[in-house]
Amino acid sequence: MNDARGARIVRLIEDPNVGGDLLLVAVGLAAKYDFALDYGGTIAGLGRLLWSTGYMPGHQIRDVLRADARTYKPPTQWGRICTAPMIRRSGECGRGASAWAYLTDWETGEKHPIGACARHSDWFSDMSRANRAQKPESPPLPAANYGGALVAHFPRIDWRTLWRKLNPRWVEYPEVKPWPKPDLTLMLGDADTDASTDRPMLSVVQT
Repeated sequence: MNDARGARIVRLIEDPNVGGDLLLVAVGLAAKYDFALDYGGTIAGLGRLLWSTGYMPGHQIRDVLRADARTYKPPTQWGRICTAPMIRRSGECGRGASAWAYLTDWETGEKHPIGACARHSDWFSDMSRANRAQKPESPPLPAANYGGALVAHFPRIDWRTLWRKLNPRWVEYPEVKPWPKPDLTLMLGDADTDASTDRPMLSVVQT
């Protein structure tokens, strides 16, 4: 008979957005929550189970979780071609761009790439200048579109609080789909060793 507690690990492995070190940490968390994995009460203890030869494993876990923080990323500019509209034909120029930038939609806060070849440098300057001039006093934040891969697998964790602790400069972007209300908190300590075992460095706290 299959153990239903292992279903979360299966879902993590099948999730294309969870891979590499993030999958490794996620499996460790699932083992803690679903199978009561004993990792010694410190983040370094869990790190040593996951990276037996790793250097400062507590920092490795922090780096992995920090990299998965939910955020907004503009579309990647692959190729960087000239996007200036043509006059005698429809469509964009399409030549290789010697200059590129993002224009912001001030209604949504989303960014869109533009590029220009040497022939369309004046158009590029005019578009960039006009976009900056239209910036409102309180520009909107775009909807988050990147990171947060572990949220769906561990919806009860207060990820926002964790990300703020991992990165005080983290910005919370609005979500298209509201998150469920969390009731568990991951507690992160200060050290990377087992020196202080009286204060658990990675534990589940009911909120």
